[in-house]
Amino acid sequence: MVSPVERELQNLATQFLLHIAERPEQKAFLVTCPRAGEGTTTILSRVGLALAEISRLSVLLADGNLRSPEMHAVWGVPLSPGISDALVEGNLEAAIQRTRCPSLSLLPAGNPCANPMELFLSQGFKDAVVRLRQKFDLILFDSAPLLVCKDALALGSGLDGAVLVVRSRFTVRRSTQRCLEMLSDRGIPVHAAVLNRKRRQVPKLFMTLFNLQE
Repeated sequence: MVSPVERELQNLATQFLLHIAERPEQKAFLVTCPRAGEGTTTILSRVGLALAEISRLSVLLADGNLRSPEMHAVWGVPLSPGISDALVEGNLEAAIQRTRCPSLSLLPAGNPCANPMELFLSQGFKDAVVRLRQKFDLILFDSAPLLVCKDALALGSGLDGAVLVVRSRFTVRRSTQRCLEMLSDRGIPVHAAVLNRKRRQVPKLFMTLFNLQE
């Protein structure tokens, strides 16, 4: 029997599959949240694994939260080499790490970066995203919280849209609306929003915009 958690994760994964099937040129997405503690890294990791397992797509999970990275700890891989190191050393491929799932790869955050926003707006990062698009079918970027710093906006400006994760009984409606406005102001389309019901550990897709984009 499929658990409620698995059912919702498969639902999220299916939304991604439907979207990229219709728009294969759109394959790099920001996964963000209003504040720390929303569960973004966990949701991203589990959805990424579900995508890799139920499809034949090559999936990359990239940790764009350079201020407080968590993805490496979730997957039990080294923090470095990662995004920041790859841009300094010019060796992106060396920073990509394999997982137990053959079609799922990881790109950790790398060593601490003094100014993540500047890094994400650099030509070097834009070139790196182009190369990642050529290598993978789907790329999901974790990020710093939107209401904490502007890193996520800088990161998302070079991607194909965003997924907003909010935690039940933790995030107020005003904060969620503010995040939607911030993303819209930067021209970053929000394709879906996910309610992470923390107490039951069940993510819930409460707003799906994938099929409404022009």
